[in-house]
Amino acid sequence: MKKCAYCLNKITGKPYKKGKKYFCSKEHKDLFFDNHVSTLLDEIQIEFNRLVAKDQPCAVCGKKFEVMQCSHIWGVKAYPSIRFDILNVLPMCGHCHNFWWHLNPMDAHDWFVKNYPERNDYLNFAKEQSKPWTADELHKIRQAIRDKDFKSLIRFYDEYERIQLQKD
Repeated sequence: MKKCAYCLNKITGKPYKKGKKYFCSKEHKDLFFDNHVSTLLDEIQIEFNRLVAKDQPCAVCGKKFEVMQCSHIWGVKAYPSIRFDILNVLPMCGHCHNFWWHLNPMDAHDWFVKNYPERNDYLNFAKEQSKPWTADELHKIRQAIRDKDFKSLIRFYDEYERIQLQKD
């Protein structure tokens, strides 16, 4: 007997299935995935990457291609708290992203620091922040992406500003 992944009750009728998960109703299936953080992370990453790369020239070579890529300054796996931070990404063409940025990380880092010093200062602060994503926060991120509200896509800026003011 299968159990609903949302309510954990035994499924008595025809189950609704998505992937390896079973649900007792379509409503429970939708509720589960609307609030399932790892599913939201994957879906929103696609939307975020599209926002960053669409119709933008390459930050390195300046060329514009039909298909551009979103390059994270600090990687998604190593620094998940800033994966949707607009200051942690640059649009790049496939060549610069794959054959320069990833193959020459030291040169890429030096180039970034030289060209974006203030952004680098913020990212050095932000990458040290550890804050797990919640479903509510991810829904807000998704809405900010859809609204192209770039200010809402800078996750730790208020904390960074506060610390900068304390230093002065």
